[in-house]
Amino acid sequence: MTTHSRKIVKGRALQLGRDLLGDGLIMSEGETWRRHRRLAQPAFHRDQIVAYADVILDHAQRMLAAWRSGESARRSA
Repeated sequence: MTTHSRKIVKGRALQLGRDLLGDGLIMSEGETWRRHRRLAQPAFHRDQIVAYADVILDHAQRMLAAWRSGESARRSA
């Protein structure tokens, strides 16, 4: 997708969504999209993904440790 990014044009529905969602990475095109993508790229470097995995695993283990057999989840409003 990034090889031919200049040929990618967002559909009309997504273009209309800019009023609601702004002109961020998902909604933007052209030079604005390239600028946003370059800013976001470091977060997806292999070393960063490994670091995220450790954080996610830690949170999941803590959540599972708090679960008790037979209990149901309660959501607060």
